[in-house]
Amino acid sequence: MIPSKADYFEAKQKSKSKSTVTVRLAAVTQVTSSGRPIIRFLGEETAREKQYSYISSYTAVVGDIVEVLQYEDKYIIQGKVV
Repeated sequence: MIPSKADYFEAKQKSKSKSTVTVRLAAVTQVTSSGRPIIRFLGEETAREKQYSYISSYTAVVGDIVEVLQYEDKYIIQGKVV
């Protein structure tokens, strides 16, 4: 049986509700003039061009190793790993 559009979208919504949070580590490779960090995830060769959101209490410094939470397509830098 081929599912209807309604069944397909309902199944898709249910699968989204089961999304998990992933923790990744990254190195700060650059800090923009606005203070946003540019990062390279550990194990990857090149830095990402995207400017990631971060917790307001964190001040980015080039060379920091940071914890990054990933939820679906969103990333938030939690802070420096010490």
